[in-house]
Amino acid sequence: MTVYALHFLGVFAAALVVVIFNQLASTMCTQLMKRVADCDARLAAEEGELERATAMWDAMKSSDNLGRALDKRGLALRYPDPNSQIIRMDKTGRPLPGQNSVAMARQRHGMETTASIGGRRRGKVR
Repeated sequence: MTVYALHFLGVFAAALVVVIFNQLASTMCTQLMKRVADCDARLAAEEGELERATAMWDAMKSSDNLGRALDKRGLALRYPDPNSQIIRMDKTGRPLPGQNSVAMARQRHGMETTASIGGRRRGKVR
């Protein structure tokens, strides 16, 4: 073979490698674009669901609907007595200085337990 034939084969092989890598890259990009489109569609569906749930929650917590729900269940909403029923607590859950203590509130209202946020529940919850 001549030198020109070898150069031609080398250039042809290099061009073939470039075409193959280009095709692989194109295929990978197409697959990634399909995955991105699927994720975008799922995100749009989840955002729509979030918007519907938020609207439903806003409607449920309106004062009219809360009043209807309380009436339906035979409950009466009243504000607590600020002098004896409100216990202000710090971030750790301890009553602030000068506040009614939890033990005093339990004793006054004849309760064995008081509500706790994030604590373990005692007994059955109905």
